Amino acid sequence: MVGSSRTRVERHPAPAPERVVVAEPPAPASLSDGEGVAPLTLGLVHLGLSGREAQLYHSLLLHGPMSARHAIQDSHLDRATGYRVLARLRVRGLLAATGHRPQQFVALDIGRLFERVTGFLRDDLDLHRTVREIYLAEIVHGRPPGPDAPSVLSATETGPVLPRARGATFRLLPRSVDVGRYIAQTFSAAREEVSALVRPQLINEPYRTEVQQSIARAIGRGVRVRIAIDYHAPEMEFLAGILRAWDGAPAGLEIRFFAPQFGRLYLTDRRVAMRGVGTPGQAGPGPEIGVVSEDGEFVRTQTARFQTIWRDALPMENVPATAQTGLRAQTPSSARELRHWVERNHRSEGRTFQLAPWEYGPPRHPVLR
Repeated sequence: MVGSSRTRVERHPAPAPERVVVAEPPAPASLSDGEGVAPLTLGLVHLGLSGREAQLYHSLLLHGPMSARHAIQDSHLDRATGYRVLARLRVRGLLAATGHRPQQFVALDIGRLFERVTGFLRDDLDLHRTVREIYLAEIVHGRPPGPDAPSVLSATETGPVLPRARGATFRLLPRSVDVGRYIAQTFSAAREEVSALVRPQLINEPYRTEVQQSIARAIGRGVRVRIAIDYHAPEMEFLAGILRAWDGAPAGLEIRFFAPQFGRLYLTDRRVAMRGVGTPGQAGPGPEIGVVSEDGEFVRTQTARFQTIWRDALPMENVPATAQTGLRAQTPSSARELRHWVERNHRSEGRTFQLAPWEYGPPRHPVLR
């Protein structure tokens, strides 16, 4: 329209309100990358603990005795995972309840844990010396005398010349398959008693299954079988394979849990012993070499080592809260059922708390406080 005085007004959009960003609290660091995790906690993994076990165990070392709820919170674990880890640590004999009300838990003295690992390493060193003596005895007595003998066999470098092995000789099993075959055969031939520190995950198939079957047959013949193992999935699968052959726990089978259980030791009828040892260059502690002998001193030494671990291990037959529950009532048909049965009984109330292989007391080495 001519002469209109209407004015065009430009409209600009109102500025958006400033967005306020609320920073989320950082998530607890995981043990997979090690970021933000205490070095001493990570170091416990090298002593045979899993990452979560190390977190909970370290918290109890620093602040124990603690209730289950406080220990789980201090370890930055969720409730369900924390109670599973707590049960596993109890089964492995790495913590116990104080017996007071309210219920509190305390970790195995850190000094005793290191003593267990040191004992294993010392045993492996002694076995390496035995292997050395076997080779020296064979080489020294197998070489014809003469001036061309290499100087590396001199007494100044290797020690005195060893006498030829007596009637009870030592035999080397140079491969894992040889070790597995020997275990299956010696269990099948046992007449009175078998005592063993077992790491079933290091026994190659098909010999692992053969060892399970030979143990079941030995128990059927009335042989007493004592097995000390650690508490991991392979060990529980191994035990479940043995128990499937029975309606309830067989009377001749005794099982105890010990952690960390690194040794490989087999005693048959108190007259022959076999020790497995890892080679220095391999990544894991697998038994690449086995040493078998009926030598009296060797058998006595290995028997003493087994008895030391057996006394400090947690008896599986004492896990149930009452004599009417447990394996004799219903045999678990799988490793998962067996694991749940063991952990459930360790969480239950009753006399289970008084069966720890060590007594509660103030830490003897409070260096972590």
